[in-house]
This record gives sequence, C-alpha cells and structure tokens, in this order.
Amino acid sequence: MDKTITPTIWGAAEELMAWDRKGPKWTKAVQSCVDAFEGRVSPKWVREAFEAAAKEANVYLSPE
Repeated sequence: MDKTITPTIWGAAEELMAWDRKGPKWTKAVQSCVDAFEGRVSPKWVREAFEAAAKEANVYLSPE
C-alpha cells in the first residue's frame, strides 16, 4: 500500500463514520476505504464512492 495515500483514506473513513445518514452508498464508500487499505482499489475509487455517499446523504459540497 502507498503510505502517502493512507491519511487521505483514513480521513475519508473517519468522516463517513461521523455521518448520521448511512444508506447503501455509505456502505459502499466504507467498504471502498477498507479495500483501499488492503490495496484492492485506488484512492480514485474511494473518492468516487465517498462523493456518491455524500450526495446520497445530502452533505456533498461541490469543489466549485
């Protein structure tokens, strides 16, 4: 695993755990964090899953 991405994935996982609304996309995002820690998916995949979960939970803040 690339140790430079670990803090970013850890941060995503911590943020997900703090959410009140935990739907199906939240579950997928959490699993993507686990998969990234184990080297099975890329950080890009985690970001996409995180953004989808944020939109589902109505907490997505657009970078624009």
